[in-house]
Amino acid sequence: LFNALETMSAYPWDDQVLFRRDFLTPDQLPWYYLPWWMAISTPLPHLALIASGVVTWFFTQKRLHWPQWTAVTLWVTVPVASVIWKGAVVYDGWRHLYFVWPGLVIVGLAGTWWLFNKTGTIITRAALWVTLTAALIPTATWICMNHPHQAVYFNSLVRKDAYLSYEMDYWGGSYLQALKWLTANFPEGELKVIHAHTPGYLNQDMLPMHERDRIVNVSHEEADFLLSIHRYPREFEPFVRGEGMYARPLHVIRVDGNPIVGVYDLRH
Repeated sequence: LFNALETMSAYPWDDQVLFRRDFLTPDQLPWYYLPWWMAISTPLPHLALIASGVVTWFFTQKRLHWPQWTAVTLWVTVPVASVIWKGAVVYDGWRHLYFVWPGLVIVGLAGTWWLFNKTGTIITRAALWVTLTAALIPTATWICMNHPHQAVYFNSLVRKDAYLSYEMDYWGGSYLQALKWLTANFPEGELKVIHAHTPGYLNQDMLPMHERDRIVNVSHEEADFLLSIHRYPREFEPFVRGEGMYARPLHVIRVDGNPIVGVYDLRH
């Protein structure tokens, strides 16, 4: 664990990430980068339950054996505090610390348990059950509607125009859907393609063989189509301005109105 923390503190990654409308290198990110991302990428009902759990955690500890209570407390606090204290290299949201999420769920359940114990009658408890269930429905619906792009989630605090302020599909998984659109809408002949990022080329291997064989990876000068997730300043800035290779969009996939991947026409 200590070796991992030391490695993170000096990890050799110095590309820029988009955070609150600025492109910053990991060493320039503010100390609150992780808590901020945790807050904006977690559904608000979950945040409310976690907040109630944090408030009541120290008052409900008697319901747990102290080793369990201590383990969960350390599980949640030590990794986040260590990264902030050491200035460890993190980027693309809080994906480096997703392993603390189950601990936060336990804290949230403690808050839920406290709420139920504060409601003494069957009617009030039933009403609380209905309220909690109803609060989860929008998130479940959102996941179904936006499949397979569930990872690009922001809550309503920052959802509008989030792409201007935060990293979107940094993994590049949406390249696959862009490739499928391209092969479906140009069903004949070879497709001369250039991808803005490595995940685009990797996603080609997930296409059926007959579609994959039609795609020819060429240089910018020879390409007919550009596929891009608009990451890093060199792609993001011309995309936002609609300039250069990004001047002729053919198809843009959006989540909550935020563009995550696009197919661009380079034939003219």
